[in-house]
Amino acid sequence: MDLEKRWVGCTIERVDFDLLDTAELNQRKMLGPNQYLYDPIPRARRFIDRVDHTEAAERALRST
Repeated sequence: MDLEKRWVGCTIERVDFDLLDTAELNQRKMLGPNQYLYDPIPRARRFIDRVDHTEAAERALRST
């Protein structure tokens, strides 16, 4: 599935700090890539994939 279809309704924004700089991430109370136990990407992908985000967004919009 291409990214345009997968992330409908999401906004990608630039940040003003280095996402791979652990010190900068710590200042923002965020973990750097080397501070997670094991590789966080597969775990994050499984978490995100548990929900049909397009359907959930549509349902949320209908309920307002």
